[in-house]
Amino acid sequence: MREASPRVLVAGLGNILQGDDAFGAEVLRRLSLRPPLPRVRLADFGTRGLELVYALLEDYDLTILVAATPRGGEPGTVYTLVPELPTQGQSDGAGAPDVIALAIAVGAEPGRLFVIGCEPAWQPPAAGPGAMPPPLSPPVARAVDAAVARVEDLVGRWMAREAEAGAEPVRR
Repeated sequence: MREASPRVLVAGLGNILQGDDAFGAEVLRRLSLRPPLPRVRLADFGTRGLELVYALLEDYDLTILVAATPRGGEPGTVYTLVPELPTQGQSDGAGAPDVIALAIAVGAEPGRLFVIGCEPAWQPPAAGPGAMPPPLSPPVARAVDAAVARVEDLVGRWMAREAEAGAEPVRR
């Protein structure tokens, strides 16, 4: 039996060795430094899509994916996207939509799904052995705080809506 109170997954996605693709990891790192919210799981999945599939099998009420999201805007633009949930048979790759499709195909219910994305400025080639990963570009680094605020806003609004519906209120 599922608990009545909301359960939220905030998942960072991306490759920390690929410059701006580390956006999701940096947002999750910053969120982990803030006071935790009850029933909210923060997890940086990086490029481990199968691990995200297993996590989604826990059937969260709200899932927020955080990643670099090239959409043709100005570098550093933060997007809040509501993707369509893919159906079984739509997956043919290894990106976030494909991971969600696989999770649904094996019985996961990600609940309400949002993507907090950021327009990357550049994607350097992979760092060689022993090299430090490249940093986020300046516009993407500046966008991290805005993304943290958007995640916290989405979670806060979700929790407030659930509290109004009769679930136990959540306090920081």
